[in-house]
Amino acid sequence: MSARRQVKSVTGCNGTGELRREVAKLTKRQLEKRRRPADLALHAALKGLQTQKIIASLLLCPALVGPAGAVAKDVTIPTTLDNYSGRDAYLAVYVTKPDGSYDSTLWVAGSKQRYLGDLRGWISAMTAAGMTTLNLDGITGASIGSGQTLTIHSNLADTLIDAGYTIHVESAVEQGGEYPDDAVAPITSAPQQVSGKGYVATLSVSM
Repeated sequence: MSARRQVKSVTGCNGTGELRREVAKLTKRQLEKRRRPADLALHAALKGLQTQKIIASLLLCPALVGPAGAVAKDVTIPTTLDNYSGRDAYLAVYVTKPDGSYDSTLWVAGSKQRYLGDLRGWISAMTAAGMTTLNLDGITGASIGSGQTLTIHSNLADTLIDAGYTIHVESAVEQGGEYPDDAVAPITSAPQQVSGKGYVATLSVSM
């Protein structure tokens, strides 16, 4: 499925320019400088995964996630973190298809590229889907602090609703834990709210 992806607005986002510049420098060598031996096999899969800077408005012009020409609905996706002791969390919010394979990225929260490698479930999903380019397209922002809420507004194609697609939130904290699939919610016409397994308290999806 070809899709153009962009997020309309995110609560408390800043530092996006810095992150886009840093992510554009993301390479296997830079990630492996801080990888534990057990992680090297995973990050070897990043070979060939490149990022490109996209010249686009970050907070305007919401884009369609889904087939070109499809009717879209405005979907609100708040992710609220638990109150915890530690540094701000890095989050990857992305969509998977009914068969569980990667579809698209809605948002990446975190301003230091060297820690994006800790979002291993997200990276693995993209690698398994055969991605060779990560199109940021205005979908980056600051990391999220304890007890804070990240709110994403996105236009999702009708074909993704009530069709088995799901939204995943992965979380990681520097010198803390890493939680692939911290919270997973189906994309349905009925409002959804699920509890997280790690740093995420709740993930909600409504339209």
